[in-house]
Amino acid sequence: MGNCQASEVPTAEEVVVKSQARAKDDAQEEVSTQSPAPSMEIDSTPPTAPEVDAAVPEVDAAAGDATASAPAEAEAPAEPAAEAEVKPVVHETRFGVLLEKFNACQIRDASGTITDIDMAKFFEACDLYRDMLSKLGSAAGMVLNDITSNLKKAQVVYEEAPADRATFSGYLKGGSVVGCTWLLRGVDFFLTMVYLMFTSNTGSPGVEAYKQTLMQYHGWMLQKTVKLGMRAMPGKDKIVQSEGMILGAVSPEQRTKLCERDAPAASSAGLEVVHWMVELMKKEGKWDTKKSKSLNCRRRAS
Repeated sequence: MGNCQASEVPTAEEVVVKSQARAKDDAQEEVSTQSPAPSMEIDSTPPTAPEVDAAVPEVDAAAGDATASAPAEAEAPAEPAAEAEVKPVVHETRFGVLLEKFNACQIRDASGTITDIDMAKFFEACDLYRDMLSKLGSAAGMVLNDITSNLKKAQVVYEEAPADRATFSGYLKGGSVVGCTWLLRGVDFFLTMVYLMFTSNTGSPGVEAYKQTLMQYHGWMLQKTVKLGMRAMPGKDKIVQSEGMILGAVSPEQRTKLCERDAPAASSAGLEVVHWMVELMKKEGKWDTKKSKSLNCRRRAS
């Protein structure tokens, strides 16, 4: 049969080892051909914001064209606020109305000093004062007649040239001032009487007011006559209860309180006006200090 060498057959262990080695080499070769896996770590550092250069607008001086953006539109002007409704003052007494009228006739500068008097408004205050006096009964008749006459004379002078005599300073440059002189004296008396009546315990406010005001312009005989009349002038209670003094229906106690509240303020405002006018007349040489012997004689002289 000839000499034949038998080939060595590998054992089962050698086959297993060789197959494992070959599988390992194949795996390494496959891994080497793949891209590396991305890293799973998270970069916690926040990204840096890109820097922005603030561009300065350039203006072409020669051409006058601005390359900058157009200015913002001007804001529309705010609409004016609606004016608050002015409600008329509601007065509870005629003294309150008198106060308003005497305040209205005053012309004041920025410091609050009286510089002149509006004559039309002054006559309105005097007319109200005359009407209030007419409600005080027959005892006030003598004073009322005198006031009515002098008020009319003063108004006639004003109405001759209302534009030129619109203020008291202009009025003094016009015609006769006799009517206005005695009008002021009468108003001075009445307002002084009212002030004393509501602010003091004077036994006879009419007589005391006469002594402080009109008496110095009356002759001796006239003084005696007028003093008797002043003693008959109505007192505080009569004025409080007079017709039309209270503008509304209130109790008697409330009537007194309302008059006590308004009368002093009204008389003080009126006296301030009258005294300013008298001082201006004295300064202008228009104030006559001669004494009158009788009411009738004085009226003829005016």
